[in-house]
Amino acid sequence: MLAGNIPGKTATIPVAIYFAIQAGDNAQALILVGIVLIISFAAIAAMAHWKGRQSISRGMFNRQQGNE
Repeated sequence: MLAGNIPGKTATIPVAIYFAIQAGDNAQALILVGIVLIISFAAIAAMAHWKGRQSISRGMFNRQQGNE
């Protein structure tokens, strides 16, 4: 089940946003969208940070070996 839910037990965020909008609960939908955005930006920032550290460590290895 990719984007489904068991009523009253489970829900994915996209389905929860859909049901909140259908019910007219725009405030709840906006909160859920904000949560998704925060998680997304945090993941992108973490990957950029990891990629930057990876590049720095490769650069240090190349300088130690004389392979600039």
